[in-house]
Amino acid sequence: MLDGSTGIDVGSAFSFHNSINDFTRLLGRMQRVKEQIGAQNIVVVMVPSGHYGKPLASYLINTGIPVVIVITTSKSKRSSMITNPPKTTGRSP
Repeated sequence: MLDGSTGIDVGSAFSFHNSINDFTRLLGRMQRVKEQIGAQNIVVVMVPSGHYGKPLASYLINTGIPVVIVITTSKSKRSSMITNPPKTTGRSP
C-alpha cells in the first residue's frame, strides 16, 4: 500500500484468497492504514489479472472504494513496437 500524497510504502505485502472473508480482511487493513496515516480517501489501483480481479473490484466498488483499472501493454509488445515501428508512407491521409 502506498500513501498517494507522498508515494511512501505504508503497508507490507500480504496474501489473501479470492473470497468474501479475505476481501473483508483486506478492506479492514486498508481502513486501519488510512486511519494511521490520516488519509481522507482510499483508491485502489489494479492491473487486471484475468477473471481473478473482477470479484475484488466489484466488492470494493460495492463498499464505496473507487477502483482504477490500469491496462498495461506487455513488455514484449512494447519491445516489438520499439524495434519494429509501424511503417508509414509519409503521406497524409
